[in-house]
Formats: sequence, structure tokens, C-alpha cells
Amino acid sequence: MPTDRQTGPYARFNRFIFVSPMSVKKPTISVVFIGHVDAGKSTLSGRVLLSLNLVDSRLLEKYKEESRSLNRESWYLSWLTDTSPIEREKGKTLETCSTILDLPHNRVNLLDTPGHKLYLTDMIRGANQADVAVLVISARKGEFEAGFERSGQTREHVILAKAGGVKHCICVINKMDQRNFEATYFKEIVGKLDVFLRKIFKKVMYVPVSGYEGINVLYENEFDGRADDQHSSACNVTGDNYNDINEHEDDWYRGDSLLGMLDKIRVERPFGGTMLTILDKSKNVLQVKIEEGMVKKNDELFALPGGYKVSINAILDDEDVEIEDARAGDIVKIRVNTDTLEIGNALAHAMETCTDTFTCQLNVLDCKGVLSVGYKAVLHLKMNSLSVKVLGLQIKKGEKVYKTEYVRKGEKALGKVKIDKKAYIRVGDCFAVRDEDITVAIGVVRKVL
Repeated sequence: MPTDRQTGPYARFNRFIFVSPMSVKKPTISVVFIGHVDAGKSTLSGRVLLSLNLVDSRLLEKYKEESRSLNRESWYLSWLTDTSPIEREKGKTLETCSTILDLPHNRVNLLDTPGHKLYLTDMIRGANQADVAVLVISARKGEFEAGFERSGQTREHVILAKAGGVKHCICVINKMDQRNFEATYFKEIVGKLDVFLRKIFKKVMYVPVSGYEGINVLYENEFDGRADDQHSSACNVTGDNYNDINEHEDDWYRGDSLLGMLDKIRVERPFGGTMLTILDKSKNVLQVKIEEGMVKKNDELFALPGGYKVSINAILDDEDVEIEDARAGDIVKIRVNTDTLEIGNALAHAMETCTDTFTCQLNVLDCKGVLSVGYKAVLHLKMNSLSVKVLGLQIKKGEKVYKTEYVRKGEKALGKVKIDKKAYIRVGDCFAVRDEDITVAIGVVRKVL
């Protein structure tokens, strides 16, 4: 007997996924869920896990009963990723949760980050691991406005994701069941968002979903040529064509679902020596993201900064099965011969020079007064949070470059900065500068000194 969701007004959004075997080697992409508090990021993450049959049925029933007893019946999905007692008590994500998903063409490392501004440092670390940002927006009345206004976290999360090196952005308009999937409201909210998002990303795709109901989250794939051809012809909504939506048609949305979009994304990887960023460590087993090249068992690497040698004794996948090698984009566990490595250290095949001084392009977003020579703040680069001091500033007027003592909000400058300890920094690395609870500037490394 079909359910209401299979035959009713939401039927056009209801799609399913058939997961391909993990034995097939596929590229790995890291995806971070960002957005204002209560936008539904954890609920959406939980729905993805549930729909992919990654949740034990007994555990699910336990969470349903516990949430019902607390008069928080809708929270059970978020509890699938918010596992600590304090997160469940507050109903908020406090630290980044990582989950591996296996899709037909991509393996996805899914990162669910906190939305509250008090836990922004953890959100930054999650964004700095990601290739793709999924911006989750609540369609519920009043919640979109609360997140998008100056005191909300929507704008700052997007800026920080870009500063962390994210190249792709998908915008999920969540809780559309609260709006009965009205095309008029979807077009209205996309129109407001796209004016801002186009300044940050070249192209943004928009998708209407209900994380709680599980509508338009997954997709159908029969693993044959016809299904792929049909899937590839989807008309995704962007800032260029959202006005073409006919709100009078029942099937007004004809684009991919959320995971359909993620499965199509291809991330270009740089070539060169292997470089890994340490994300976590326990008993000489490190969780690492491979940013370039490839690493194999028994490789001898250099730890940066420091320059001492580290041996790779074993490489483990997300199920703790030993594998022979891992490549750019993969997030794996490695067992090493030392316990001296720290979060934020880098590992490379060749000895690289570390520095504490570099020049950079600065885009000043907000500051108390002006950003001047001598200014001190905190610089967020990859997994590192470092004290930074501005040593010099230059601005460009026409074809000429002039020294200046300060720059104001909205201005761009070439800066020379010094951090409090040496780190492995490369030209093109992106970073954010924060002072207390304000994102003062974002920047890109131009020259290592």
C-alpha cells in the first residue's frame, strides 16, 4: 500500500538511492554542512544516514522513544549525528561529526558542523577540510530572516567556507514541507540569497528539500546507461534560471536531489608531493586528509614543522580495514611510529621549508574602526589557529601601489603578516582572520618569505 508521500503532493520529490559496492575505487570528496543554528543541518544529516540504511533499526527505535518522552519527537534524526548527552540536551551541534557515504560515483566524507556562533571555531575546522559546502537554509517563517540578517550566521559561514578553500556550493532550502513546497516562496528566497552568494562563489545550485520528511534528499539510479542519461539531463536551479520556474505546475522542480548533485561533483586535485593534514590522533593512529598525491604503507615522510622523519606502519579505511595506499581526497587513518605529532601538523614526502612570515591578499569584511599596521588577531589556516600580527599594508590605486597605515571595512589590501610560530604554508592557501567574535578579513597567501 503506497504511503501519502509516495502518492500525495510530495510524490514528485520522493526519490531513492541504490548504493554501489565500496570495492569500486571512486574519488572521495569532503562535504561540509553549514548554516545558521536550527536550519536543520543535523536532522538532514540524520535523514541521509537513515535513508542509506546506515542506522540500526533498534537504535532508531530507541532514539524515537527517548525523544518522544522528552516531548522532542522531531529530534530523533539529529541524534544520529549529535551523539553527546549535552548536544541532545541543548538540541544543538557542539562539535563536527564526520560520516563516510558511498554513492555511485563519489565517496563522500560528510561533515556536520555547529551553527551557533559560540562554536564557530569548530565550524571553521570543518570547513577547512571540505571541498564542497552545503549551505542549509530554513524555509520556516522567520528562520530564514533570522539567519540571513547581520546577527545571523548564514553570511559568515559562507565567507568562512570560501576562506577555507571550498570551491563548490550547494544551497539547500530545507523545511519546505512547512511551506507545502510552494514554488513562489522557493523563488523568493533563492532571489534574495543569490545576490549575496554570487559575490562569493561563481555558481551555486539550489535544491528544495525536507530533511525531516526525507523529501528530495536522495535519488534514483538503476546503474545502467539509460538511468545515467536520464539523471544527467536534470535541469538544476541556479541564479540564472530560477525565474524560469513555473509556480503553477505541480512538477515545478525538475533538478537533481541533494545527493544527486553531490554525486556529480568532480574536484580537481593538485599534483605533487603527498601532504596530509592531521585531523585527530589516538595511540599513534591519526585521522588524516590526503591533499596531494598518494601515500603507501612503509612510506617515510617528513613532519612539518620540525622536519623529523615519520614512518607509515599501516593505512586503514573508515572500517579499520588495512589498505595498501590512499590518494588525494581520501580521509583515512594511518598508524605511525611516533606520538609527537599534533593536530595541524603536515606530512610530506620531501623536506619543505616552513615559515612564520608571508605576504597575502586581504579582503577586509568587518573591523572595529580600521585594520592597521601592528594589528593583532587570530588566523585560521587549515586546522591551525595562530596568533597573527600585521607588519605592513599596501593598497592599489589605478596602476600604482601605495604604502598605507590602515585599511577600512570593504577595502582590499596587500598585507605582510607574521604568525606566532612556523607552519607549512604554500602560495594559494586560503585563511580567515578573526578578532573575538568577528570575522575581520579573509585572505590568500601570495608569497612565502
